[in-house]
Amino acid sequence: MKLHLTNLYGMAGDSTVILAQNAVQKISMTLGFREVGIYFYNIAADTPSEMNKRLDGIMASISFGDILVFQSPTWNGFEFDRLFLDKLKDLRVKIVCFIHDVPPLMFESNYYLMKEYISMYNLSDVLVVPSERMKERLIQEGLTTEKILIQGMWDHPHDLSLYTPAFKKEIFFAGSLERFPDLQNWSQDTPLRVFSNQGVANE
Repeated sequence: MKLHLTNLYGMAGDSTVILAQNAVQKISMTLGFREVGIYFYNIAADTPSEMNKRLDGIMASISFGDILVFQSPTWNGFEFDRLFLDKLKDLRVKIVCFIHDVPPLMFESNYYLMKEYISMYNLSDVLVVPSERMKERLIQEGLTTEKILIQGMWDHPHDLSLYTPAFKKEIFFAGSLERFPDLQNWSQDTPLRVFSNQGVANE
């Protein structure tokens, strides 16, 4: 049994959609997941047969009984996403639907698709939602998937080379030297740094 996770390509590099999905993919790689790349494209250019073949290619590395985390949506349209999940179910793949956005809730003009999206989410064995409020709303709309995880807050991956400060034995004092005149004649081995209205003094 292998672990897989979908990851979107084909949008601008600074797209929030790409940044969010790529961040999840970076974390998943450290946990042993294999990437299933999905390219953003105009699905209207595909015939049903061509779309089916395209998905067969995308699913080439997925085997019977594997686990796949599906980052939803792919922004290739509901038809693409639903056909993908239907084909995964045919392979008895365990589906974890990781919801980033729900298009019918994002745009009023797309609300008519809500029943279709709920029926697709109900194909999932596990659903990951961004908040408790989202969970409650989807249940109100007809969600029946029982295993639901709240994503919550998590660290954002980065490639920065962070500075690790070396330990320095110092004493920091915040206050007025006029009120504590003895500090003006500090003679101990440990350096004293005073922060006051007059600025910073090093002793």
